[in-house]
Amino acid sequence: MPSLEEQKRALRAEVRNRLPKPGSPEFVTASVQAQDRLAAAALRSGVRMVALYRALPSECGTASVAAALQAQGCEVCYPAVVPGERALQFRRASGVFVAGALGVEEPTGAPVLVLRFSGPQDLSEIGFRAGASGTAPTDAFLSQPRPHLVHLVFSNGYATDLSLKDQDATQPQFNPLEDGKAKQVTFVEIHVQSVYAPAGASSSSVAITEVEFKTKD
Repeated sequence: MPSLEEQKRALRAEVRNRLPKPGSPEFVTASVQAQDRLAAAALRSGVRMVALYRALPSECGTASVAAALQAQGCEVCYPAVVPGERALQFRRASGVFVAGALGVEEPTGAPVLVLRFSGPQDLSEIGFRAGASGTAPTDAFLSQPRPHLVHLVFSNGYATDLSLKDQDATQPQFNPLEDGKAKQVTFVEIHVQSVYAPAGASSSSVAITEVEFKTKD
């Protein structure tokens, strides 16, 4: 009679043989269906934050479930390996994803700011005062990184990108939003994709004095 370990290996092989080939139409369909069920279960529970990982090509995907959760206002975080530390660090889905130490994609952890409103708003413009505005020497405009490329994600699923000018905090920069796209918004995520950075500045730091919204009349 085969040993327990041999039976386990045989069972694993049988399961692998039954699985659709990665990348095949059957594999994609099964992956999407599984993610739909996962997203529905998470949303029914009322959870506000979920930890996911970026799946390998041979695994059931996670991109669809992440998008579904984020569209409903749920925050999604991903594990990242930090050199020299045993504990995983969980990061919001900000910045870009790069292959980590274990071969799994991880977010770079670019700065993200989440602004929540007391009630649904119909937004028409967003304005930024970039840089620090204090009186200390470290608050000098050129001493702190300022936002350059910004990715905006709205609670209703609308998203857009902005390119900000490098001007000091006394000069607000207003940008129009697509007509009718930012309706009934309850929160806005501001993902800073790149900065105007002084030498030696941290890539995860950015100075913003004020963010202002204008509503549609």
